[in-house]
Amino acid sequence: MKTYLIIPLIYLTACTNTGQPSNKGTSTDNSNGSNFTTVTYQEVVKLSVLVLPPYDEMANEGISPDVQKFLELVISQDTCLTLLKFPLVKLMGVPYQMIFDRKYCKPVIEKVKTDIIVMSKLDLVSRTGSMITCKWDLHLRIYNTNIDNQINSKVSANNLTIDELKDFLTSKRDQLILEIKNNH
Repeated sequence: MKTYLIIPLIYLTACTNTGQPSNKGTSTDNSNGSNFTTVTYQEVVKLSVLVLPPYDEMANEGISPDVQKFLELVISQDTCLTLLKFPLVKLMGVPYQMIFDRKYCKPVIEKVKTDIIVMSKLDLVSRTGSMITCKWDLHLRIYNTNIDNQINSKVSANNLTIDELKDFLTSKRDQLILEIKNNH
């Protein structure tokens, strides 16, 4: 009769990282005459994500959508990612506004340890005089700070109002999360 001893050593979450080996491993030991199986789990590392304020030439006018807030809301819903609360105090004196390329991220990553930086760019398409009805274009870039790789996200929108932008980002949540996880 075989005896099975199952010992889960570490089990943090059900998240899987694309391209990583399986989280489960098994081994059998019969060196002392008895058969038992040990099941171990590898620790799953969650990616930390920082969302920068958008590159927006109209930001000082106070009519822009709060894309940073929308993105943080979408990203925070994924349990495999750790959204970093924007570290305003750590970034005092650091130019973190109007960044839409990795070459300008160096001062930010010197102050804040993060795996991924999400950058956005807003362009005003049509000004209507009302913040609610102005139309915007949105483009995103995802920068993996560990391997110095930046991609242009396929999640981009054209000619949308503030409410439409929020709905658009919510509807493209899965695609955006997949792009963040697969940026390697």
